[in-house]
Amino acid sequence: EVVLAYALAGEMMGFKYMYLEAGSGSHQTVPPSFPAIVKKYTGLITIVGGGIRSPEQAREMVKSGADVIVTGTIVEKDPELAVKIVKAVKSPQ
Repeated sequence: EVVLAYALAGEMMGFKYMYLEAGSGSHQTVPPSFPAIVKKYTGLITIVGGGIRSPEQAREMVKSGADVIVTGTIVEKDPELAVKIVKAVKSPQ
């Protein structure tokens, strides 16, 4: 997978973080397999953003291996949703 090659190259160059981004305002998230691959084969802290608009999507990314979730403007538009997303991320069951 290209994501694995990118992550391994970054790690070899000394990166400590990997940001997997679906794009600002994206209507879909990065594939859950992406953070899973990065976590399985590297020691990078994995950040996932773009397209995360629900607690369920945030939870799925955490279960897949994301260490950090970036939500962007969705939390500005709906602060109550931001609270739900934080709760989902803190208890990804």
